[in-house]
Amino acid sequence: MIQKLKRAVMNRFKEELKSSEFGQLIQYEFHSQALYTNLYIQELMIADENRVNFYYEGIRRHIMPGDIVVDLGTGTGILSFFAAQQNPKMIYAIDYSDFISVAEQIAKHNKIENITFLKMNSREFNPDEKVDVILHEQMGHALLEENMVANILDLKKRLLNENGRILPGKFELFLEPVCLKNHY
Repeated sequence: MIQKLKRAVMNRFKEELKSSEFGQLIQYEFHSQALYTNLYIQELMIADENRVNFYYEGIRRHIMPGDIVVDLGTGTGILSFFAAQQNPKMIYAIDYSDFISVAEQIAKHNKIENITFLKMNSREFNPDEKVDVILHEQMGHALLEENMVANILDLKKRLLNENGRILPGKFELFLEPVCLKNHY
């Protein structure tokens, strides 16, 4: 009887979590923290030559000397390292996973000093001054994953200066119809 009651309570708790925006956020963050701490996943992203080149060129064109930059979900720090080459005033590399320590070690090894690494949720981040650029790669496998829209809108509303930029700030999503079975 007690086991049945425990199971019923847990099932009700899970339903409540799934039905609320806050509950979905918490579930996602636990899942993502485990996923993006995985070295293999990070390696796959860095090995994507098209992705890396796209970001490098975008950062080179849109981050200016003296900018204050937030790298949301920094992971290995590669986007922050690209941004550091543009001589911004400061880069805040934010990630809530333990993988941020790897990015910090890479920066130290390469003597990159204008990056502050912060292990936290971006909603807790409150710098002393407005930022010029929000840099991110929170697309996941299907573009609108990783709470991308909510995270970026939160930072934009709270921290981005009036003429600030979000990189990337626009996406194109293409769908290709697929026929799984001929009779469909």
